[in-house]
Amino acid sequence: MHAHDTDWFSLVSGAFFLLIGAGAIISAETGLWLDGRWIGPTLLALMAVGIVAGIRKRDVSPDSGALTADEQRAMAELPEPPQ
Repeated sequence: MHAHDTDWFSLVSGAFFLLIGAGAIISAETGLWLDGRWIGPTLLALMAVGIVAGIRKRDVSPDSGALTADEQRAMAELPEPPQ
């Protein structure tokens, strides 16, 4: 099996839900009351971090020499656009 790139969105989301579960267990065992109002904003902030990390990783610069031979042949078969 080949190595895969890190999926930051999934990693951040999984870590967030792990923290929610750990907080619930700690709250149940110790009797400490954890305020849940921070869950929504924190989830949105962590999702934004994951999205930005995913976007930053993309290569958005087009590479004109990246066409395969089949793609070049298909492009050559296209009719000329009307003028």
